[in-house]
Amino acid sequence: MAHEAGETVAIVVTDMHESAGGGPPEENQMDRHNNRVGAAIGSNADSQEEVRSECMEAVHDGRLMTSPSQ
Repeated sequence: MAHEAGETVAIVVTDMHESAGGGPPEENQMDRHNNRVGAAIGSNADSQEEVRSECMEAVHDGRLMTSPSQ
């Protein structure tokens, strides 16, 4: 989303989604963190392939959370 619409739009939309989600607070916090990391990646990428690649790298280097307890 951030690749096409920009980082700010992506953050606003994903924050709205998390606010309406009703999930456990620790999961919502993890999701918000990951959404911001993803928005930054997407806004700086030149292609969707770069977005995918950078997101996978972010999982492997710990920038993206895979568990709320991280």
